[in-house]
Amino acid sequence: MLCIGATIFSLLFIPTLSLLAHGEGGGSFETEVGDYFIDIGYYPERLETDAPARLDFDISHKSESGDVPFSNVWVRIDKGTKTIFATGVFRPEFGATGLLYTFGEAGVHTVYVRFQNNEGSIAETSFPVDVLENLDTSESSLLDWKTIVPILWGVLGLLTGAVLSFVLRRRKANKEPLTEVS
Repeated sequence: MLCIGATIFSLLFIPTLSLLAHGEGGGSFETEVGDYFIDIGYYPERLETDAPARLDFDISHKSESGDVPFSNVWVRIDKGTKTIFATGVFRPEFGATGLLYTFGEAGVHTVYVRFQNNEGSIAETSFPVDVLENLDTSESSLLDWKTIVPILWGVLGLLTGAVLSFVLRRRKANKEPLTEVS
């Protein structure tokens, strides 16, 4: 009962945040490769070290409308001649195909992307991203309002669930007939 109350409270009162790569505050790299149009969106527009970045991957036909069916995207991030990250990202049934990545070093990085369909390559491209040094010099991110507010909402949701659980249990106990012990 406690979990149900907290979940309902969270769904009703906690605002959800979404990272939309092509929405406000983001950017994109767009290019034509053969018969395809590749669009890689990123958020935020200013990529900084030690701050998560969202990368979204999309491919479409240049001449036809609609998406190109693909099973996964192979992503590799290089800094100079050194590969610092490589992974496959499966295309989800719903939503954008993407990943969160935190750059550890400032400077120009190269992002390589290859769209695949059951092990066969459809199209690939690469593009440079300039990662800036994070200027946030705060010692503790736990004191950041972006961290504290969701925690407070969660605690408030748990407390609401506990109160609802207590009230419902007490109400149920009051409605049950008392039996005398002989």
